[in-house]
Amino acid sequence: MQTNNAPEKISGRPLTEDEQGKFKSSLRVAFKHIENANTESSPDVIVAAIDDHIRKWKNEQKSFMNKLFNRAPKESASDLSNSLGILWGTQLVTRFHWEWVEVDDGSKKVIGVASPERAFVLYPQAHIRKALSGEDMETAILASFRSVAGERMPPSAPGSYKDIMTAFRR
Repeated sequence: MQTNNAPEKISGRPLTEDEQGKFKSSLRVAFKHIENANTESSPDVIVAAIDDHIRKWKNEQKSFMNKLFNRAPKESASDLSNSLGILWGTQLVTRFHWEWVEVDDGSKKVIGVASPERAFVLYPQAHIRKALSGEDMETAILASFRSVAGERMPPSAPGSYKDIMTAFRR
């Protein structure tokens, strides 16, 4: 019996080197967006800079003057979600040896990063896209990274591909 609308069968495959090679230009773009971090920075510093940039972007969109004059953001939400999402996922790969994967839940295929035992998955681009479009949604980028670092993760079985961001949603 299926509960909580969970897919009966979820699977994933590692991205090929060619597929990951397409990330390089997005990574260059990502570093142009963030402050206080560069290619030499530690993953912890980079993730903190991503979280900070997303928060600043959202606050700027809420500013009185931007709302009053209906100003478009300097950076598009689409560009930010793609480039910063790839940068965030890459930090999980670098620091925790997670892996870029294509997850198939039977109804759709989505790119994300998964823990080595595939107990956990994160969809960084999708999460940032939702965070940018939802006024009340917290980014939780840094908090989730620190949870993985501190091994403070919810229970999950190997191969279940549990989305770690569900723990940070209200």
